[in-house]
Amino acid sequence: MNRIVAGNAAFLKLAIIAFVSVLCLSLALFGSRQRAAASAFGPSPAHTGAPLEANCTRCHADFEANSGEGMAQIIDLPPSYMPGQQYTVKVKLTEANAVIYGFQLTAVDPMGQKAGSLGIPAASDDRAQIVFGVVGPNNIIREYIEHKTGGLSNGQFGFNEWVFTWTAPSQPMGRIDFYVAGLAANSDGGPGGDYVYTKAAYTLPDAPPVSISGRVTTPAGIPVRNTKVLLTNGSGLQTVAVTSSFGIYSFTNVPAGDNYTLGVQSKRYRFAPRTLAPMENATNIDFVGLE
Repeated sequence: MNRIVAGNAAFLKLAIIAFVSVLCLSLALFGSRQRAAASAFGPSPAHTGAPLEANCTRCHADFEANSGEGMAQIIDLPPSYMPGQQYTVKVKLTEANAVIYGFQLTAVDPMGQKAGSLGIPAASDDRAQIVFGVVGPNNIIREYIEHKTGGLSNGQFGFNEWVFTWTAPSQPMGRIDFYVAGLAANSDGGPGGDYVYTKAAYTLPDAPPVSISGRVTTPAGIPVRNTKVLLTNGSGLQTVAVTSSFGIYSFTNVPAGDNYTLGVQSKRYRFAPRTLAPMENATNIDFVGLE
């Protein structure tokens, strides 16, 4: 009897969130505040939490993203990729009290464009689907993989997971970022009380490490010595180098293809930051103080 009640509640949940999907999309089309269509048939595109995108909290707004006890994971993404190589990746969503789960994921290059191609293995054909969407004022086209009706549950409580493939771009594109948003629904018959989880991960080109070097000078061209130069990668991790008596700094064994910001710490001069994504050694990345 308990299983029948739970099953009825689950089907009721499917009907409710499908209705919410249509309602949210209609509001968006008529110019109202856009809300994520967290549908049993798959959410509308552009709700992964990637730059220029929202996530599932647009409709399931009771809790902030990642405020529950569960999590979203991107599993088996390689730390580095070979051009044209296909990889099998998994999204896993956990939440102890959830019954129905959904997700949406995208992969973007440093320019925010579609990176590589997503695919669905034959065994997952009834659990996930590929859709495309347009984001931002420049109408960037992105590719998404997301759940469909057959992928809302795996027959167990507490978690769900989806397997897909990602084929790397045919040429190195630098750092590739993956963004996923997942919905863990509580089967109470409405969009309230559901938890949303987001996760980001990245992979870098399979290339030898590089070095970055340059010189720091005053506006008059005088070397600035014993000054910190900060190298910050795309995940916010910092490495520090100190300039020599000739104002020279150097970073070695830097992972190629990541998105880096270079900055200089100085109490006397201002220095404009530099950004780069080196695939080979970068020299003469110089800084000249501003008055």
